Amino acid sequence: SSAEVYGKTDHPENIVETDTLNPLNYYGTSKLAADKLTTQLAISHQLNAIVVRPFNHTGPLQGPGFFVPDMISQIVDIENGKKDAHLSVGNLESTRDISDVRDIVRGYKLLLEADTSPGEVFNLCSGTGIKMKNLLEKLLKISKTSIQITQDPEKMRPSDNPISVGNHDKITKQFDWQPKISLEQTLKDTFDY
Repeated sequence: SSAEVYGKTDHPENIVETDTLNPLNYYGTSKLAADKLTTQLAISHQLNAIVVRPFNHTGPLQGPGFFVPDMISQIVDIENGKKDAHLSVGNLESTRDISDVRDIVRGYKLLLEADTSPGEVFNLCSGTGIKMKNLLEKLLKISKTSIQITQDPEKMRPSDNPISVGNHDKITKQFDWQPKISLEQTLKDTFDY
């Protein structure tokens, strides 16, 4: 599934698995359909199936179309003289929960091998929010070039949740999973890649 199934919640800085599901976009709605169908089939037929709702994650090898690799690609092009020193961005005011993809995959593996109840739901997230402009500042500090920021209306989403931060207490309490890789390490590794 995806954290996008939550949409706007009453406590967007601490989203738990039992929160109301109210997606704000087509992607979240499609994930909600699969999420609910999986849960229903698992419970009705005692299938060994669970639902995992990962929040934003990034890292080396992530393709274009996502914030961190898009920003890094532009920064690298600027540093290599392939682009002028203007960084094109979307909404930098939103706050997101961003994990390292390697931590998320470790969580997937743990849950695949774990003894869980049919239809059980787990969040995978860092549990910490960061404003996108602060994330971009961290990326710009890695760069050795002076760069100007330009907001691009084409990169603005029609419905953007201002805050989305998950809570991973359930998987942590049941299986002792928690994120291990710092955001700074993730950004450095992705930038190096």
